[in-house]
Amino acid sequence: MRLGLWLAPTCIDPNSSFFKVHPENLARDQQGEVVPSRFGRKMACLVSPNYAEMFVAKCKRLIDLGCTYFKWDALDGWYCYSDQHEHGNSEHDPEARGHRYGYEFVRTVSAMAEQLIAYCPELVIVYDVTESGRNVGLDFLSQGRFFWMNNGASGYHDFSNYRAKSMRTIYQQYHSIIPSILQTSAQYPHLLTIQPKNRKAYGSQEYKIYSALVGGSGFWGNLKKMSLDERLLANEILLRYKQVSASVVATKPKLTGSIGSSPEIWEFIDDHNAQGQVISFSGAVMRHTYHTAPINRDHFLGIIGHAYQLLEDNRLEFNFEFTEPDSVRSAFILSNNTSGIWIKSASCWIKKLFFKSQTALVVQNGAPGKIILCYPKLKKTPTVYFESRYLNYTIEDTANQRVLHFDIHKADCSIEIEIE
Repeated sequence: MRLGLWLAPTCIDPNSSFFKVHPENLARDQQGEVVPSRFGRKMACLVSPNYAEMFVAKCKRLIDLGCTYFKWDALDGWYCYSDQHEHGNSEHDPEARGHRYGYEFVRTVSAMAEQLIAYCPELVIVYDVTESGRNVGLDFLSQGRFFWMNNGASGYHDFSNYRAKSMRTIYQQYHSIIPSILQTSAQYPHLLTIQPKNRKAYGSQEYKIYSALVGGSGFWGNLKKMSLDERLLANEILLRYKQVSASVVATKPKLTGSIGSSPEIWEFIDDHNAQGQVISFSGAVMRHTYHTAPINRDHFLGIIGHAYQLLEDNRLEFNFEFTEPDSVRSAFILSNNTSGIWIKSASCWIKKLFFKSQTALVVQNGAPGKIILCYPKLKKTPTVYFESRYLNYTIEDTANQRVLHFDIHKADCSIEIEIE
């Protein structure tokens, strides 16, 4: 976890020590009156002498105290018409000074972020552009991220999947030009605060969490109201995602269908490293067979979260089954780190898949089924460890590789395969 603070850089108490000394930094309207801001404060002019420097200095002190995440809010595009600032003087008419302020505003915000990132390279700065009149452009994205939208469920009492769909619309529109990691939003990660009679109309917790993994990567809500089971489920999903997150955020997604369609499939795969995720939503009860783009078979290990098979053309095949409207299915594709070991197919979903050591692979199934594992024939015959009378396996040698066929009759069987 990292400490983050939510700041409103232009919302200032005019009785603060800085403004008692520098009242000229307050924003002024065309009549010369101080501009009111949000939260009962006054509006500071970012494009005024010393103010940006003062704000950056305060942020640096917060960084020194351990803060490495800032969310900057209330950066409203209201004009400042003062002739005492750095966006015009008495030689310019008020309208020109106002327009110049609008032009310099986002440049100043970006410059402040640039100074802070140079001071603390691991710092994350998110610019809230949810309200009307906010500056939106590529300048700030050279340093930070946009916060496009919050779920607002706790304020609007809307816990439905409709809000999750509306947030995914952002990434549908902009993913081709702006990486999803730079487009922050916040989903409501709870199941429900109030159980309605028709729970299906409100959807599942998983639907919202997986919407966050498609884009936004954020949660919003009173997390203390989540039950233990809800927190454990969210944690389980996020741990799977974090195994592939580096590839997901570095990959431009391929989208099949439209928001809310049946199906709507998001494919994030680094084909060379054979790592990423496929997340599929459906607005209706249905079955759908989906083939990914080809992957590098030599780097492929296997998939957690869903049954699959790797086809001869190096595409992954999924048979997605949606048993209720507004449901979601997921698959996380893992790389074998050039070990040469790979799982060709699994008729059951795999719950855990990781290397315990350089030569030992651990596999845990989430349901009964068959798993086929392959590795180069040059390696020695494997040693297989398992503690279950519900599992048996056979070994088959082909021309170039050794194949292990596992037949598992019970969920949660843990298998350790030692390959020298």
